[in-house]
Parts: sequence; C-alpha cells; structure tokens
Amino acid sequence: MATPYFTKFPQITYNIDGTPNNNVLVLNIIHNARFIKKLFSNLLIFYPYHVKEGETPEIIASKLYGSPLYFWVVCLANNIYNIWTDWPLSYEALQAWLIKNYGSVAIAQTTVDHYQDQYGATIDYQTYLNNIDNGATVVYADQQAYNINEGKKLIRLVDPKYVTQIENELDQILLPSTS
Repeated sequence: MATPYFTKFPQITYNIDGTPNNNVLVLNIIHNARFIKKLFSNLLIFYPYHVKEGETPEIIASKLYGSPLYFWVVCLANNIYNIWTDWPLSYEALQAWLIKNYGSVAIAQTTVDHYQDQYGATIDYQTYLNNIDNGATVVYADQQAYNINEGKKLIRLVDPKYVTQIENELDQILLPSTS
C-alpha cells in the first residue's frame, strides 16, 4: 500500500527566527534519495514512455502503479526534482511561457535562439552565414522551447513489479532505524 512520499522523510528541529527555544519540528526535505546509477542501465527495470498532453506524475502513477501516491517513483526514475521546471509543459503552459519570456508567441517565432550546422551542432553567426548552402539553419526561440519540452516528454517508467521493492528500500534509506 502506497504511503505519502514525504511521510518517509526524517524530522528535524528548526529555529524559525533565531529566538532561543523557538524551535519547531519540520520535515527534512533536503534529505532525499536517488536511484543508484547502475540501476539506470538495467533495461529490465525500466521501459520508455511518452508523456501525453495533460499527464502528470500522479496520473501516470495512478494508471501504472494503482495509486497517485507513487508519483515519486515516476519522478525519481527520471531525475525530476522540480516538477515546475523538469516536467513537460502542456501546450497552453508552453504558450504562456513563451509570452511571459518573449512578450508574445509571434516574437518568440522571430527571435533567433541559435544557429545549427547540418549535423545539429550549435555554430556562431559567421559560421552560419558561410554554411547556409551546406544545410546550416536558424533555430528560433519557440522552436527551441518546443524541442526542449518534447525531450522532457520522453521518460522511463519502472516496471510495476519492482515498485514494492523500491518502496521498501526507500524506507530503509529515509526512515530512522527503530532498533
């Protein structure tokens, strides 16, 4: 049975304002866990997945693992520690991001982000001018943002048969010993 992720974190005392004896008990959110690097290369544990429009880690966890409380498995398996910057944006959110950062989508569509040679390597403007006939291209800000967002949609998921084992191992890492 899935338990809320942050209930597994140890608690620490924290002094909010520096006043003596004004300590409160808080979760130590700095204490965290990561997948062991060698596990990432184990093709038997993970399989690729393409995040669909509007899906969140909670939705994926609910569909795959039977509970949204396993969102952390989706996140940890993909080194996602900040859902606001590491998770793919919806179409509407990406448009809003372009407007916030460029003033409008139209401006983002005409703002040069960088230049690429025919192999996709970033090049400077002069090299671009010298290689237009050889396939050098302009990458505009909206296209770059779209490409980055699309890359975030390709994630890997843990095979459901390993989730209980991962949860037990996480408990051993995060929960204080009772002995």
